[in-house]
Amino acid sequence: MAYPSLRSRIGTCLYGGIGTFALLRVPDGWSPVFLVGCARSGTTITIDLMRTHRQIQVLDEPRHIWRAVSPITDIWAPGVVERGGRIEMDETLVTSDLAARCRRMFYGRHLLSQRKILIEKLPINSFRIRFLQSIFGNSSFIHLIRHGLEVANSIRRTGPKWYGRNDGWRWLSLCEIAQKAGMAKSFLSGCHSAVEKGLVEWTLCVEACRTARKDKVSAGYLELRYEDLLSDPASMFQDIAGFLDVTPDDRLLAAARSQLDRRNPSAAELTWPKNIHEKTVQLLRDLDYSSP
Repeated sequence: MAYPSLRSRIGTCLYGGIGTFALLRVPDGWSPVFLVGCARSGTTITIDLMRTHRQIQVLDEPRHIWRAVSPITDIWAPGVVERGGRIEMDETLVTSDLAARCRRMFYGRHLLSQRKILIEKLPINSFRIRFLQSIFGNSSFIHLIRHGLEVANSIRRTGPKWYGRNDGWRWLSLCEIAQKAGMAKSFLSGCHSAVEKGLVEWTLCVEACRTARKDKVSAGYLELRYEDLLSDPASMFQDIAGFLDVTPDDRLLAAARSQLDRRNPSAAELTWPKNIHEKTVQLLRDLDYSSP
């Protein structure tokens, strides 16, 4: 069970207090940069490498802060149904009070670092871009994409907890989102393996980010590939530096060269499941990935 740790609960109380501190003035136009992408797409290693940059402060899955913003953001701990937890969130859930408190929490954390840029990574925020944009008004997003079959296989390797926690709430919630996106209930009920479910999650997540880009929801949007991170990290992090308007950092590149390697099978080495939706196949082709 994913109960919040004592440290996380203390952090939630601390940031809740920062949110109520009205004397903390957040500059107009200030916002974190959000690193998004389907879980298991390489966002963790990317944010870990960014941590070495002298001008960048990172927040890696700050669930304690989001719990302080609103309990419904917490989709991990038990009791998700009782507190109204939600995967998908938009501007209709933002009040002026919530937005003000949230900006204070993140800006207060940014002040402690004395660095130029704050980057937050939380994969589920791929479904919350309109929510974030409504709060900050000037948000930029870095979207990391990895081949869908590799993502689904990585989800499979995490074990049954991925879709089994909270009585399968995550999968049931994804099914509701999927049906709104045009996936038939009959198809979804035939998804039994973690790979089949993972491909659905990957499709919904990537489409959510790309739709936000198409609709010009965000102030800035940079789309990157996990495969490029492995094959040419120097070029990829130069693109990120340009997007963030920070100087290239030799420490980051040195860390990338020493830490990056492929540890799991590529899509070419994996077997496709039988139950794959046509939306997934089309998205793979649109991204020039191999497809069944």
